[in-house]
Amino acid sequence: MALVEQVQPTVVQPGVGDCAVSLGAARLPCRFLAYRLPEAVVAQRRRQAYETARQTGRTPTHASLHW
Repeated sequence: MALVEQVQPTVVQPGVGDCAVSLGAARLPCRFLAYRLPEAVVAQRRRQAYETARQTGRTPTHASLHW
């Protein structure tokens, strides 16, 4: 399961979501915090992603836009 799919249901509008993750080869337990951004910020970041992709001659992936 992708990290986005795991965290997204835990983030309530306009709050903070968290979930337990394990990092590295040693599987170090950590806490992952995610903040839901305002829609204006999301739209601006998506525009920026499209512009960067256009400059490099590609299209942004659905996964990168989803983040």
